[in-house]
Amino acid sequence: MGASYHPVTPLDNRGRLYDVLFTDRDRLRLQLSLATRPLLSENAVLNLGAPKPNRLPEGFAHQLIQDRADIDISGPEFNIVRSIRVFDVLINDDRDDGDCDRYARVRLGSYGTQGDFSWQRSNRSAIPTAFGPTRSGCSLFARAVFVEWRDYSGNYGYERINY
Repeated sequence: MGASYHPVTPLDNRGRLYDVLFTDRDRLRLQLSLATRPLLSENAVLNLGAPKPNRLPEGFAHQLIQDRADIDISGPEFNIVRSIRVFDVLINDDRDDGDCDRYARVRLGSYGTQGDFSWQRSNRSAIPTAFGPTRSGCSLFARAVFVEWRDYSGNYGYERINY
């Protein structure tokens, strides 16, 4: 962002310069002007008697929150939204004390006709092959969010985020 901050400053505070979008010539001019005059400090004042700002109407913030699109997206030109699928995957196949314990929790999230998002339970077989291995004997651990979609031309895309 073109800014820097150095918390260690000399005692005279002249080192507390913030380099914010200045050219070298502007920076030099600013440094020279600060070097010729002392830096002044001001006391902060709390004024409890000041007029209070107007408050927003009751329930105003709730009007801004929506759980779906505020336009009609049911047409085929918005199929890209409905093509997005989100997988929340936890697979833990491990060999503990000689036994092979298999555990999988898979949730599938998708968008409805008007952009409303919902989760539903799913299973390993629903996970796309682009996710990677979902079975590997008794030595697989996967904890990830996997998002897949099709763009406006029908090209497949995906992203896997391990956590």
